[in-house]
Amino acid sequence: MPLPRLQRVGQVDEPFLYDLSWNERLRRRDFERDGFDRSIALRPGAGAELVRLAPLIRPLTERLWSARVTVYNRLAEGRLDEFLFRRARLDAVRLRVALLELQDGRCFYTDRPLRARNGDVDHFLPWSRSPLQAVENLVVATRTINNNKRDRLAAAELVARWRERNDRLAGDLAQVAAANRWESAPESCMGVARSLYLSLDPGTPLWAAAPDRFVPADLSRLRTVLAP
Repeated sequence: MPLPRLQRVGQVDEPFLYDLSWNERLRRRDFERDGFDRSIALRPGAGAELVRLAPLIRPLTERLWSARVTVYNRLAEGRLDEFLFRRARLDAVRLRVALLELQDGRCFYTDRPLRARNGDVDHFLPWSRSPLQAVENLVVATRTINNNKRDRLAAAELVARWRERNDRLAGDLAQVAAANRWESAPESCMGVARSLYLSLDPGTPLWAAAPDRFVPADLSRLRTVLAP
């Protein structure tokens, strides 16, 4: 039961991130009882701050976690870190080809013709901000464009293109996921997108593909594009 302990300083509970209805003395059978409140209620502003700090907190947490598991199990640390957090699954050729077919053989970001062997599968919502492997978060881009984008958030016009693709091709994307034994999670993708974009400050620089440049965040359009 780590959650009750994470907000304890010394012997004093200091709930600054979330509120719970239980502590570490709770028995498992009580926790699993019908009607028990298992919810985690984030405190005002906590969600936005966690999203903002995720690029800093997540790599540190992953590193410390893998180091601890390595010590306990006497494992090779590099291999464990790769297994837990850096799954090299995006080299799947069949998946890349299938996604590119849905894009009519064009780079997602520039709309220029693209051959599968010259393309990379990219996380539209950057992996460094949220490790979403779902097919709805994957697009195919030219290698140069993918390298330019890196871990940056895309501009509103690209978010609109991504949302439109996911809505229009929802069934096709689910079929691609099933054929490649891949994850499909459209609702999770939209939830993460709203968390990342709707907490931005006005004017935050966002990446635009062609030409490679940055534009101020258009929060009004983003709210419209990402509306439920």
